[in-house]
Amino acid sequence: MASRHRSESAEEQQGRTWSVHIRFGGPLEDWMGDSLQVGCSLAHPGGDRSVLGGELPDTPALYGLILRLRDSGIEPVALCAKCESKTTPGRG
Repeated sequence: MASRHRSESAEEQQGRTWSVHIRFGGPLEDWMGDSLQVGCSLAHPGGDRSVLGGELPDTPALYGLILRLRDSGIEPVALCAKCESKTTPGRG
């Protein structure tokens, strides 16, 4: 039986980014967010929790972030990643 899922080619992935929002149960220090080296921003909406959010350029960057979290022993409470199309000014 053929799989209903297929991998997208590099050409199909061009023009797309990943919007990520990761919530942690405890506070993370700013240096911990910086050590992930992903260009996302770390916020502290409540004194007892932290949120990492931003835009990643492609699927490998998303998986790389997830692996760095795992390797660092940082456990997220929730992770939301949404694939979005880039819009070019002047191109609808």
